Amino acid sequence: MEEVCGNALGSIGIPAFGVLALVAGIAAVLEVAGAYVDLPSDWPSVAGTGLRRVFPILAAGILVVLMWFAPVVLLVVLLGFSAEGFIVFIGIIWLIFLEVSFHWFGAALMIEGLGPMAGLGRSWRLASGERLRLFGMFLVFVITFFIGYGIIMVALFLPFYSLFGDAADYMFYLVQTASALVIVPLFSSFTTVLYLDLRVRKEGLDEGKLAAELSM
Repeated sequence: MEEVCGNALGSIGIPAFGVLALVAGIAAVLEVAGAYVDLPSDWPSVAGTGLRRVFPILAAGILVVLMWFAPVVLLVVLLGFSAEGFIVFIGIIWLIFLEVSFHWFGAALMIEGLGPMAGLGRSWRLASGERLRLFGMFLVFVITFFIGYGIIMVALFLPFYSLFGDAADYMFYLVQTASALVIVPLFSSFTTVLYLDLRVRKEGLDEGKLAAELSM
């Protein structure tokens, strides 16, 4: 029974949770931006908007993945697996650079109504000259968050085994999967705050302009 449930969760549950988490993350972007200008909004409406923007967000995300993957594959072809350590190091540095440069495309797509390619270009321009500062803020946030998340998961781990016995692994797996519905919106909210900060610093973004964009 556990094997059947596990297979069902893996083939249906995880993709479903993934889509739900993405929609929740997109909705969080609109909710935070709306709160910034005191624009009333409700979760059903922003979630509906988020659902309609899933595919453009995924398309832009796939483009970023390809930007990372293609140079790494080229290095493997040119240098071979004998330089595995060097390739991994370059791959990590390149991944960080891409993450800091293009992390803002989702907010640009949602708030400014841009398409995937335009959103990536917008993100690149916003991050220009700010990458080191943004990386430092991301690093502090991620370290702080995952330390707290790790403590919570460890605190839940033992009670789950005492309460559910042999089914503890399966139940704990459900909790970890469902936690994405909280983690993704949290990261999206943090991203939106930084996105708005970049626009205020670089463009003098005011509440009127942002409210107009959100009302389109």
